Amino acid sequence: MTGDFRVAVAAFEVMGDREARQLGDELAQGVFLRMEQAFDELSLDFTIEIWGPAEVGTISGATQEERAYSALHMAEEIRADVIIYGLLDTTQAIWTLTPEFYISDQNFVDAQEITGPHEIGRPFGTAGQGNVTTRIDISTKLGARSQLLSLVTVGLAYYAARDYSHAQAYFQQIESEYDWSEVGGREVLYLLLGNAAGKNENLDLAEDAYQKALAENPDYSRAYAGLGSIHYIRALKPAEETGDLASINVDLINKSIASYEQAAAATVRPTLSDIVTKVHFGMGQAYLALHLQDESKPVSPATQEFEAVIADFGDGDNPRIRELAAEAHARLGLIHTTSGNLVEAITEYEQASLLLFDVPERQRLYEERLEELRNAILE
Repeated sequence: MTGDFRVAVAAFEVMGDREARQLGDELAQGVFLRMEQAFDELSLDFTIEIWGPAEVGTISGATQEERAYSALHMAEEIRADVIIYGLLDTTQAIWTLTPEFYISDQNFVDAQEITGPHEIGRPFGTAGQGNVTTRIDISTKLGARSQLLSLVTVGLAYYAARDYSHAQAYFQQIESEYDWSEVGGREVLYLLLGNAAGKNENLDLAEDAYQKALAENPDYSRAYAGLGSIHYIRALKPAEETGDLASINVDLINKSIASYEQAAAATVRPTLSDIVTKVHFGMGQAYLALHLQDESKPVSPATQEFEAVIADFGDGDNPRIRELAAEAHARLGLIHTTSGNLVEAITEYEQASLLLFDVPERQRLYEERLEELRNAILE
């Protein structure tokens, strides 16, 4: 695929009635045509290329996990940024359609919080007759999701380009203009809005969005992780302004830890969201901040959390968390540096630099730290 941002609409998987398999193709084709028209009508300063089910094929799998892995492999194969797919279950009298989308991590630098699979609202049903009435009913309900997906995709395209202001604006537009009464699943939108607002340094809006996500779904792990991140960022503000690490806000760090603990305990954690690893990294950051604020506090909890991130990466076994593993190595480098273990620090920063081969800004930062450490050893 070519284009600035690449979207693929796959044929919907069908469970049950073999004669309904064609309907899975037709429904996906309808989503493709509606989204293609929507993109054509928008005045964008970049190109969104969209492929339909005829080019893409089917995302297969009877379970959410199986379909998520299928979407992951397809995104890697055709280099798509977003894959739209779903499941039409015809095994009961009421047929159920579950629309889904997958956000690839290939072009979403520093966006681990949102990558992976998501549902487009809650599943919806219709009387399973397989006739014209059934097709019209499902197509009408799915048409509303197509409109939603078009705007979400534009927001994601801006997010991928690090234009967080426009991404935030699009997600806010969806919140204010879209009728969610029949769709549900608004927590996904609030997650996207919270992350865009956080990247845009609008922390009040970000925190509000995560709280709204939890009001929609109190067991949504990603929203708790988002809150943990916002509390952590707020906690560091006094130290950033004064240059005094002792001014790190301990109460907010403790709130960050509590939010990450809730994220770890929450059960709504989509396959491939890597929420456990992200919690390890967030907790490591928080424990490290506590140590930097007061060196009498142990640094070992932070070390253990960062080592857990690196273990989850497994020498490349889970490439989705490569950047998190790199940053975990860098944090261990900082810990060794402050402890006077310069050789160990060099080893950790070297690993961080190697893993960040496609993130030049971060790689350059750690290369500079490596040079400083090597010079310190020679002195």
